[in-house]
Amino acid sequence: MGYISAHGDHLRSAQTASYPARARVGFPRFDSETTATRIDDRKDYGEMRLITAGYLRGRMVVIVWTPRGRDRHIISMRHCHADEEEEWRKIIDQLAGG
Repeated sequence: MGYISAHGDHLRSAQTASYPARARVGFPRFDSETTATRIDDRKDYGEMRLITAGYLRGRMVVIVWTPRGRDRHIISMRHCHADEEEEWRKIIDQLAGG
């Protein structure tokens, strides 16, 4: 399973543009530019799904998302458990050259 470095950027899908402003969620800006992203190949979802981990407001989060045209559709986002955070932190540190 390979990992790539990615930069958090704020994108919003056309679907969320019709939502009231309070309900809109864009792709989050992480606390640092270094994140880890991998393809979620645990099963066939009928589309490419990616998992990105990084720090958001000081806490490690995992986001499952899929590219939709030029947008990123967020499927889920949650805080990491302690053991999961340790695993992702090692990967992120390695990508950052640490």
